Amino acid sequence: MNDSSEYQVILNPLFRTQKFAVLSTCFNEQPYSNLVAFVSSENLKQMAFVTNKKTRKYDNIQRNSRVAMLIDNRKNKSSDLSSAFAVTAIGVAKELNGADRKKLSKIYIAKHPSLSEFLNDPESVMIRIEISEYFIAGFNKSQRYSLEINRLKDLP
Repeated sequence: MNDSSEYQVILNPLFRTQKFAVLSTCFNEQPYSNLVAFVSSENLKQMAFVTNKKTRKYDNIQRNSRVAMLIDNRKNKSSDLSSAFAVTAIGVAKELNGADRKKLSKIYIAKHPSLSEFLNDPESVMIRIEISEYFIAGFNKSQRYSLEINRLKDLP
């Protein structure tokens, strides 16, 4: 299995089943985190979420577009020690408009039908994150996957 298909086998099922992620932005040189409902592209190069324009996360992204998203599979059981893992996606966030927003909105509503009204609110914006790398971390093993060099690498 090549590196790119290996990380897709790990991440695509997780991103399909998990509805929420922790978004980290920067506020006054400090991390700032929020829970967001997200979607991911099948090739894992993009993620997207919707937020209101009058939020701190939106203001933070306007000031500094570098963000991180954390998605995990924990179940809060003892078995998590051996089977749980978390994925941190690093990338650059940008507000979407026009045809790009329309295309991602269909994917977003398919995963989050109860958020249709929120998505269509005039005060809401869709934010797309162009992912540059993933960090996949379990209790005993961590790996880094760089989309720029298409390589999965074990971390110490």
